[in-house]
Order: sequence, then C-alpha cells, then structure tokens
Amino acid sequence: MDPRVRCIAGCTPNAEQLRKIDAYVRAAGDALLELRVFPNLDTTSADDLPTGMLAIMAPGAPVNAALISDQLFEGVAAVKVASPVHKEKALIKQASVALKEAVQQTPAAGVRFSGDVRDAKYNRDTRQWAPELGGPGSFVGIYSQLEEDHRTKSYWVVARSTVPEYVRDVKQALIKEQPTYRDLVQGHEWKKRLSFGVNGANRNLGRMLANAAEACGVAVPRRDEICAHLIDANHLPPEIAVPDIEQHTHTIESVAFEGKPAVALSYGVVHADECFTERFLLVASQYDGIISFPLSDYSAISQAMALPADTGRKMAPAQLPVGAQHYDGRTNGVMWEGGGKTHPDLHVAAFNPIGTPAFRNGMSQLGWDVKDREQRLVPLAVKIYH
Repeated sequence: MDPRVRCIAGCTPNAEQLRKIDAYVRAAGDALLELRVFPNLDTTSADDLPTGMLAIMAPGAPVNAALISDQLFEGVAAVKVASPVHKEKALIKQASVALKEAVQQTPAAGVRFSGDVRDAKYNRDTRQWAPELGGPGSFVGIYSQLEEDHRTKSYWVVARSTVPEYVRDVKQALIKEQPTYRDLVQGHEWKKRLSFGVNGANRNLGRMLANAAEACGVAVPRRDEICAHLIDANHLPPEIAVPDIEQHTHTIESVAFEGKPAVALSYGVVHADECFTERFLLVASQYDGIISFPLSDYSAISQAMALPADTGRKMAPAQLPVGAQHYDGRTNGVMWEGGGKTHPDLHVAAFNPIGTPAFRNGMSQLGWDVKDREQRLVPLAVKIYH
C-alpha cells in the first residue's frame, strides 16, 4: 500500500478495496499528499469513485476532473416536526402515498438545477427549477425517534441529495479550464461556482424537506427561498425547510497539512469543521434507519479531519443474492420510481451493519460516545433513488 494512504480508526481494506485505493492513488499522482481511509470505505461502485475517504491535495497541482465525485455538493439535512403526531399509522399511510409525488427523482429537461440556472455575474438564479431526488443514495422521508422516557416519540423529515446536472457542468468546466486545486478554494470565479453549487444543493434539500412535510401533513419550520427566480412580482417564492441538522458529505475545502496550506476532497465523510455539533447523523440504510451519536472527543475528530457520513455499502447490487427471502418485508413504507418489487438498497446484505463491534469501536476512536447514549431515527415512509 502506498505510504500516503492512512487507515483511520482501525479501517482494514480488503484486497479488492486495496486495488481500488491504489487506482485512485495512481490517478492522483504527485498531487496527492495523503489519502485518509475511514471505516465506511465503499469501493463497490463500478462507475463512481470510492467513498469513505478524505484526499489531501497539493494546492499548486492541476485538478484531475476524474477525481471530482459525481456526488459533489451532496448533503444530509434533517428537520424536526413541530406539530404533534397523534396517529402514527395514519401518518405512515398518508406519507406512503404522498411522497411518491412530493419530490421527483429527475425533473423534466429545462427545470433541473444546472449551469444554465446560474447568472455568472451575480451568482444567482436565472430561471425557476424543480427540486430533485438527486443521484444514487439519495432519499427523503419521515422518521420517528423514541424519546428518553421510552414512551413518547418525536418525528423528523430527513433528506440526502445533490444536484447532478450542475455537478456535470462543473466537471466539464474543470476539463476545459484546467484550474489548480488552489484555484478551487481561492480563485474568485471558481469560489463563486462552487459556492453556487453548495447553495443550490442546500436549497434543493430544503425544498425537498418542505415538499415532503407538506405532502405528509406535518409542520416544520420554513422560510421563503430568497434566491429563487420569480416569474413576476406577484409570484410567490418557493418555501424551504429550515433544517436542525445539516451535514455535507462530498466537499472541497481549504485545510492545513503539516503546517502548510492544502485542499481536501471529501468522499462520503463530513469534514471536521461541520462535526462539532450537538448531534451527528450516521446513515445506516433505508431499512435500518439513521443513528445519532453525541460527540465526546473533539481532539480525535480534529486529528482525523472528518467523520463517516454512513456505514458504507457492503456488496454491489450485481453481487447480491437474488430472492425474496433476502428482503424480508423491507419494502414496507419504502418507495421509488421505476417500479419493481425489490430494490438493491433494501437487501439485507447491501450495507455494513452499524452494530458490529469493529465499526462501533472505530466510531469510538473517532470521538463518538457509543456506550449508552445512541439514538435511532426509524424510517416510517421514505422515497429512495432508483
């Protein structure tokens, strides 16, 4: 293994994962200063880059667009339901129908968030666009959480998404203009482009949460989307939810490495700057839900520079055994566009389980308090990408 690869919190890549890591290192070349590999390492995708990594790049090196993830700008956002829920079964029944239309997986051409939406001079919208589910691994839905009294429940609307068409436009511009990594975080035009992508992905998440909450008949804090393009003065701007928790899972950030400036590319991990919050969400799977741990060791987080955003995929869809017994009713309350009776993300072997001692021990080393204080957000009705 290349000496620039550093395994974090006991992560031990297998032979196939090492092969994918080596391919990444070779593609990065001399631009790579260090590659940090986390316990949620996922190399199962045949098309996209591995996730569960943080790459630290030399700022003066030219950007390799192939190392920019198609999930750039992806984030996870959660907002707590403000209205009381008296009948959970009725909520699930309503949500299981309403979520199908609340957010489209891929809006029609001309209404997606893309480079054509951005006014290059003012960095604002030039036309209306529709929220979208936004690429593999994305979802939106209603979750419940058992409170500490073990009797009452709170409810959350949670979403994960990015803006795939804008990401493609950014990558095409990278190929054409060939900036350095320093340009991405310091160059005026590139900072504007990337900030517009982050802002757009955040607004997309906010609209998804607001649409899902309204469709399911629950109240969440919202505000007008002030950046939205209006048809005329009488046209109301769309509303976006105001999330309680927001975590970005694929980012480009300025960092310090060995006392010198550098640039970090995150893949499926949340940069340390966003981890110092009261709660941190770890996505297990659409069946197993989301685990929230309080953070206990900030120095460990700072040293690692990031925390895993999910547990990581265990097997690629093509490797999964075929058979209804491998799903065991996991499609209850979960929906997707395109039909079919099963979905690979609901397979019992699709994702790494969160309860394994090795994974929990790794989380503990990264500053999580995993002993008695974990909380689980249980999916009640969720729409996932197909």
